[in-house]
Amino acid sequence: MSAEIREISGAFYKAVRFAEQLDQENDGATGFVEIWPGEIRNMPAAVVANLLPYQFSWHGESVYGMPEAFRHASPLRMYSAPTAVIGHDGAVELASGLLYRPSTQFVKPHIASSLFRQHDNQLWVRIEPEVNAPDGKYFAGFNAAWDNYAHVLTDTLPLLYFYRDYLMREGYRLVVPPLSFAPLHDELIELLEIDREQLYLMPNERVRFGDLSFTTGISLWSQTGLLNIAAEALIDRVLGRTGNSGRARQRPDKRLYLSRQDATTRQLLHEPALIKRLERLGFEVIQCSQLNLEQQILLFQQAELVVAPHGAALMNVLFCQRGAGVLELFPEYCVQPHYRGLAAWRTLKYGYLVGTSFEQENSRAVQDSWASDFVIDEDLVIDGVVKLLDSRGAPLSDPAGYQGHVTPPQTAERTTSPVAQPLQRVKDCVISDKAISFGDIEIFLLNGDNSGDFLARDDLFFMAKNAAYIAGYDEIRRDFETRSMMPRTVLEIGIFRGGSAPFLHRFFNAERVVCVDRVQGPVIPLENYRSRYPNVITAHYGVDQADRTAMREVIETDFAEPIDLVVDDASHFYEETKAAFETVFPYVRPGGIYVVEDWSWAHDAGAQQPDHYWADKPALTNLIFQLVMMQCDPGIIDYIVMRPGLAWVRRGSRPLPKGSFCIDEHTPSRGRTLNLI
Repeated sequence: MSAEIREISGAFYKAVRFAEQLDQENDGATGFVEIWPGEIRNMPAAVVANLLPYQFSWHGESVYGMPEAFRHASPLRMYSAPTAVIGHDGAVELASGLLYRPSTQFVKPHIASSLFRQHDNQLWVRIEPEVNAPDGKYFAGFNAAWDNYAHVLTDTLPLLYFYRDYLMREGYRLVVPPLSFAPLHDELIELLEIDREQLYLMPNERVRFGDLSFTTGISLWSQTGLLNIAAEALIDRVLGRTGNSGRARQRPDKRLYLSRQDATTRQLLHEPALIKRLERLGFEVIQCSQLNLEQQILLFQQAELVVAPHGAALMNVLFCQRGAGVLELFPEYCVQPHYRGLAAWRTLKYGYLVGTSFEQENSRAVQDSWASDFVIDEDLVIDGVVKLLDSRGAPLSDPAGYQGHVTPPQTAERTTSPVAQPLQRVKDCVISDKAISFGDIEIFLLNGDNSGDFLARDDLFFMAKNAAYIAGYDEIRRDFETRSMMPRTVLEIGIFRGGSAPFLHRFFNAERVVCVDRVQGPVIPLENYRSRYPNVITAHYGVDQADRTAMREVIETDFAEPIDLVVDDASHFYEETKAAFETVFPYVRPGGIYVVEDWSWAHDAGAQQPDHYWADKPALTNLIFQLVMMQCDPGIIDYIVMRPGLAWVRRGSRPLPKGSFCIDEHTPSRGRTLNLI
């Protein structure tokens, strides 16, 4: 018998050899697509933290120092190839016979049902029996951690969302573990409305697939930004089922302590005493294992503050509203970074405290004490609770009422007043009918027919937007805030007098604002501002928005990551604006927003006159008609919002080709021609 083949416990196994990545030539790959781009997340300092010097081991440093590895989310990629899937372990074996390493990170060879075994310091995989799946296209929708609540939500929820949004309509079958053993998968499939007729329930055998699509690895330690979008879709669905969808919600007011009384490891030994003190502060004691997924989503949507020992139940902070507080209590030898990373993705106030477990002299003996019970100073916990509650004050105040989780923005009543009013969500921002200011700068607004007062002034900022437009941008900002993905990168098409770029920079706290305009420039007010922020603001003059090659060159040169927000305030002509949209939209981050200003100019009273200066131009409204039609092609546009003079679309998760995206190909009209107005 070959040294590579061994009989273990009456069955034949082969030694596992790994492939770190797919070799397209040797593994017969038929496709590759990037589902979600890589991202860098802002990792704020912990609001609460204690520091024990002897805990600076490999695991302690990861949460205290938060190295760069946990700030970065790698791109999520999908491969298609003939493969074998190894039973309920979910590992993927390539045509070369090598196992794709990311698919094996959670296999449990010590469990009797696993098709893997650990023997003589070597991992072995069972080689028989093997069955063939029916012909067709399949998508792998689970990994070996499918029985762990936290791992299913981080590792699998984004995949199920992507499948539902993109692959299901293409006829792919979804490979999942037996749902009778995987109740969380079952709930997710129901809530995401995945067609059960397209499920392939994986037997605990080697199964050979002629065409399987699978992704690069996702885990608690390597989260993807798609998790935010998938979580929002799940929350939307649950709120819709309970009749709450789309309503402005009250400020969350529940204080939750998540008990591990039903767990066998990492118990807080003096939990009853701590609970008594927390109950006096209004805390409820929750055992999440007693609740189904829908109940947990609804509960954590109303959570003001969550306190819990480290464990899978903390994964529910995924469903908290922005700004909620989280205090994680660590056993001495189980300090982990993933919930801090999750809190950063979801824009939560995070703190942690580390207790004492006694078993070892120092934390380098972690492997023997990973699951140890622990104690923690109750006074530190209470102090941490108070600090986190205090930290939730001023930044979340909103004179119009707290805006928590929202679905696509609804029509809101707008009022204008000559009295300047602060926008409390934006630092130092004060707005009136005449101007918007950000502490050290003032930008004058369009007010009636006042543009002539500013066109020749290089000593001040002016933009052709009125207070109603600012209200629209405030809706857009709130949309980003509720999804925890504020726009870092902004593309402005159309510079005019240079006031919009400072506005977009300050209003959205953008890290990168790139401006293009067909004028040869320079625009002096913008150049004056750019000299103050040379690493933030970039201007390209002499670039026509309809010049697809030039626009692509600007984007690929100046943006190292996808664009979060695009504002088209350039020609306002149909053909030119359509060309810019087709060029730029594929570069927008899924969940990003594309704004088209002044879409309704053709319906103004003056535009009805035959001698109007744009009388020979098709209405920009024609593009809006096409975008509405394109929304029927799933995954391209999440939704469209139209306000007088201002329209915006939110980018869906569907991959779009750069350089060849064409609106007409996604707006079938039964063979009829759309007559331009």
